[in-house]
Amino acid sequence: MPFITQFSAQKTLDTYSIFSAKGKSNGEATGVSPSFFELSKFQLASGRLLTKEDDLGFSQVALLGSTTAKQLFPLGDALGKHIKINHLWF
Repeated sequence: MPFITQFSAQKTLDTYSIFSAKGKSNGEATGVSPSFFELSKFQLASGRLLTKEDDLGFSQVALLGSTTAKQLFPLGDALGKHIKINHLWF
């Protein structure tokens, strides 16, 4: 379709467990392609967005919403910390 100039992939995952060493969350996990952020109204509070290199390298990277970040890291900053979603570490 010649009128489509950009697209993004998005998949909602069956999420049964999200936790860190400091807390747990009942949040949801959604996998997206890097172009998702260009096409959405998502505003980054801190850290960085996903890159094409993350996508091509199958990097284990996660972006957290503010509520989930507070649940998983109630005492401070989530940047650079590890979380586990289902059976995968990010």
